[in-house]
Amino acid sequence: MMPSSGSIVICAEVYSSNLGDGVIVESLRYLINSSHSDFEIKLVDLSCRKDFGLSEYDKPSPWKNIYNQFAKRSSEFRTVSSLATWYSFWRNKHRSYFLNQMKDSKLLIIGGGQLLNDNNLFFPFRIREVVRCANQLGMKIVFHACGVGNMWSNLGRHFFKEALFSRDIISISVRDHYSFENLKNHLPKLEDRMNKSCDPAIWAAEVYDVAPKKTSDLIGLGIIAPEVLRRHSVRIKTITEKNLIPFWIELSNRLLKIDQPFMFFTNGSTEDYNFAKKVVSNLDLPSNQKSMLLLDRPKTPKELVAHISKFQVVVAYRLHANIIAFSLKIPSVGLIWDEKVRQFGKESGRSNFYLEGNSVTPKTVENKIFEAVRCGVNEQKLEAMKASAMESVKKVILEARR
Repeated sequence: MMPSSGSIVICAEVYSSNLGDGVIVESLRYLINSSHSDFEIKLVDLSCRKDFGLSEYDKPSPWKNIYNQFAKRSSEFRTVSSLATWYSFWRNKHRSYFLNQMKDSKLLIIGGGQLLNDNNLFFPFRIREVVRCANQLGMKIVFHACGVGNMWSNLGRHFFKEALFSRDIISISVRDHYSFENLKNHLPKLEDRMNKSCDPAIWAAEVYDVAPKKTSDLIGLGIIAPEVLRRHSVRIKTITEKNLIPFWIELSNRLLKIDQPFMFFTNGSTEDYNFAKKVVSNLDLPSNQKSMLLLDRPKTPKELVAHISKFQVVVAYRLHANIIAFSLKIPSVGLIWDEKVRQFGKESGRSNFYLEGNSVTPKTVENKIFEAVRCGVNEQKLEAMKASAMESVKKVILEARR
């Protein structure tokens, strides 16, 4: 039985450069503290990062371009190289880190984000290892509000299966219907143990005590790098700089033509930010005006939320730019590049404002921007989703205490 107080570990991509992941984790911590303040909560990064900034995975390397060229051409090369790298270098480092960070803790929550996703075995390796460490330490285990990818390799399925059927798991929840169906299809015998939980980031406004600027007339244009779109979306492989830059340029010109203030922003990824700088550099404007059209790259989750709070309306590919905006009661126009974005449009009752990102035109987006401003956000729906997210966390902690 879990004591009335103790230590809980939240393990996720805590310090990812995509700061939406950090917003999830810090929101989950907030929800636990709001209802069960007697717990100490430890944050453990699934990739062994210790703070926000460039990790060993992000740092430039002369071998990365060579590796990427081979990896694009051969799935066998990707699999063999991932296995070799994990077992020869990363596994022992992760195991030592997990055991050290989680010792004397009673509950492990693997919390939020698209963690049940194969991505060349990156998450399958790490999730299986952190679950094994929790087993060794005698911890109870929860998977909470995770996103689930639809394409798992046979090896990825093997590793995830071992993790998800661990004897110490007390709860498994996913964040939307699509993830539920994916996990059910991957591991049918798991269906009876699964449920859905709202993404904790729906509480971002309260977590960071940030309010929207009610008098703002500024439009936020959320940039994502084309290589990120191609890397993570089967349906959008044709998106390149050559067609994405003109899209943002035309949309910018339309807004400039009607004297509508706007700024570009990113979720913190260096890839996204570098691409945003390319977009701005291609605008036909004086240099001093260009420099005022891109917000600095946010360095922390709170900075990301503060950036989004400046806007009257947001246009964004990134899922958590849309979730954070909704939390702040700021309407958004979501550009769909992955099913998780479409699912949030449905969950939030805003499907009409979520557009297919590989075929939508700047004119369509412009029209939707002003329609979104007129319609605003359904606050009753927002409050219902927040209540659901809070209730699911309360339930998890009560189950852990039995």
